Amino acid sequence: MMKRFTVFIIILLIMSTPRIVTAGGAREGASPERGKYLAGRGIIVPPDEIYIDSYISYIDYHYPKPDFGVGVSLYPGHRRISSGGQEEIIQIGIQGSETSFEDLPPLNLAFVIDISESMGEQDKLDWVKDAFDIFIERIRDIDYISLVVFNDDAEAIFPSTQMRSIQERIMFKDAVHSIIPGGGDNPEAGITLGYKQVEANFRKDYSNRVLLLSDGVIAGTDEISGVFQIVEKFKKMYINLSTIGVGTNYNLELMRSLADKGGGSSRFISSREEMKKTFGSDLDRTFVPTARNLSMKLEFLQDVEILGTWGYGNRIEGNTIHYFLDTLHQRDYETILALIRVLPQSAQDISPKINLARFSLSYTDLNCKIHYPDPYYLKVNFVELESPVTGFSNEMVLQSGTMLHYAQALKKIGELYYSNQTQPALDLTLSIENEIKRARLGLGNKGFDVELEVLDRYIALLAKDLGLSETELKNND
Repeated sequence: MMKRFTVFIIILLIMSTPRIVTAGGAREGASPERGKYLAGRGIIVPPDEIYIDSYISYIDYHYPKPDFGVGVSLYPGHRRISSGGQEEIIQIGIQGSETSFEDLPPLNLAFVIDISESMGEQDKLDWVKDAFDIFIERIRDIDYISLVVFNDDAEAIFPSTQMRSIQERIMFKDAVHSIIPGGGDNPEAGITLGYKQVEANFRKDYSNRVLLLSDGVIAGTDEISGVFQIVEKFKKMYINLSTIGVGTNYNLELMRSLADKGGGSSRFISSREEMKKTFGSDLDRTFVPTARNLSMKLEFLQDVEILGTWGYGNRIEGNTIHYFLDTLHQRDYETILALIRVLPQSAQDISPKINLARFSLSYTDLNCKIHYPDPYYLKVNFVELESPVTGFSNEMVLQSGTMLHYAQALKKIGELYYSNQTQPALDLTLSIENEIKRARLGLGNKGFDVELEVLDRYIALLAKDLGLSETELKNND
């Protein structure tokens, strides 16, 4: 889903504290985590690995948590809008409900692990083994777990089993720690066998999921088209596929595509600690859905021009944007941004409070019941000004707008760098760094630590390629 947004001046959300990065929406870790990982190794992120929506959704805006189902928050970038017209960002926060882990429906999970030769590099499988030691202590007696490994072929080294006692847990650990990398890769065989394991104990009221864990050094997208057909078929049967990736050569596009087709989430894991967290405290956010088949609609009730949007699958029809999200996980949050231009308003149309937009949605709960919550309205004040209203209304807007510009800049920097335009790439890097520093000042010198670290690494790399001294670099700034 490109997990999504839009650019400009109106935003829908809530948050007045500096961002806290935790695993966000379905793809929040795939692109930003990947960018941080590559920058740390002296690599400019290729432009095709920059998913702008993922960068925006990477931030936890602390949306209000609903008592059940799905919560929605709408917030404008400006509390007042010029009657003469202006650009606005609208931010929409989608928040899943939280249920105690012990009260969640049974898990029915199949882990499909790539054990090809490349997975033996950089301690990748050691990360996996450490994480599963934590995972197996979290699951309950009611949960079903299986473990499939693949290289040239696939094998279920721990068939689907209900974890009723300590003995099953010991057997699972032994199976995990017996894994040795080697051989080629056959992801289709592994994924197919994983689905068979989940099917063995399938029930609609369970959380049924296949999790593919790989470094992505597998066949290209065109060469495994059969896998996409398989995952789409099982998604219709309420068995989703999620992907977790590791390693420098991770095939981001392929793994995201598999998760999209499979109705699951996609994450890139950049460290051993992040892997442990995913299989420990974030277990429910990784595997347990709270809603499926979210169909959403943002309708503008005043004269506007839609300039762009970031948010999952979407389509624009006139003054309406339609969004679709396969799955919203337990405790998870998603963010949509829409960039619009509010057209000039006549004097008779100006009133203290005007409904600028209406947001509606429907979704299916885990009991296959369809819900149609009442629509949400975004109200704004129009004021008689010829010039646009400037300045963001709160810190949240400043954060999301800055992250949007940051992601757009990273994509352009990659395009410039890989087309041998190193000096323009450096100029743009210095420019976005200054913008982020200004935003950080506006947040009380908090936030954007990771982004500034990435840009510092970019500056050092680009300056080295250009042969610039420290003095010459300062003159460029």
